[in-house]
Amino acid sequence: MTQQDLRETELRLLKEIEQLRGEVKVEIEQLRGEVKTEIERSRNTLLMWLVPLMFAQVGAMAALVKLL
Repeated sequence: MTQQDLRETELRLLKEIEQLRGEVKVEIEQLRGEVKTEIERSRNTLLMWLVPLMFAQVGAMAALVKLL
């Protein structure tokens, strides 16, 4: 191989690396969005269970106080 061949190969590889970086960046952004969405769903589900359980706990404590 000549110096010119090596330089052409190096430039081609650099272009491929940049293309892969771009693809990976897009995939990471998509995954980040999916993770944020899943966290939001989990948060909403947790609140959906937490609020009624808090009321049940207050009711149980009130019942215990009434029994004493």
